[in-house]
Amino acid sequence: MIRSGLIRVFIVLMISLSNTTLATESQDVYGEWLTEGDSAQIRIEACEQGVCGTLIWLNPNSLNAGETAETVKDFHNKDPELAQRNLLGLTMLWGFEPGKQGWKGGKIYDPESGKTYASKIKRLDNNILQVKGCISLFCQSQSWKKVDPQD
Repeated sequence: MIRSGLIRVFIVLMISLSNTTLATESQDVYGEWLTEGDSAQIRIEACEQGVCGTLIWLNPNSLNAGETAETVKDFHNKDPELAQRNLLGLTMLWGFEPGKQGWKGGKIYDPESGKTYASKIKRLDNNILQVKGCISLFCQSQSWKKVDPQD
């Protein structure tokens, strides 16, 4: 009788631990991610503003003639000073806090429009990160692919 009770407690404990591990893994958005269209790579890590993502690579095939990743400026930004900053090294995501389903409360900067949007990020599986940029209730999603550190 006591033995079967201990077995049940052990099973419940193992299920609880596995659910905690799955929840933690789904929250793990850290690492390097290739944006949709393979045009850029973002490194996501902890920062002073919660979780942040920095632009670390631009696909040479997405650049204009004569440009290099190091010379591309944030020219769509409406602020003339900010329009002169380099895109490479720019913080694109910031301010995320853990939520029940992913990370919430963050911001995402879109260098193609020069605008910043409310954002949520969520790891869907081992290799896919769902990134949402939102205006009010309307959101647009992208799926980013995990970059293999071996590549």
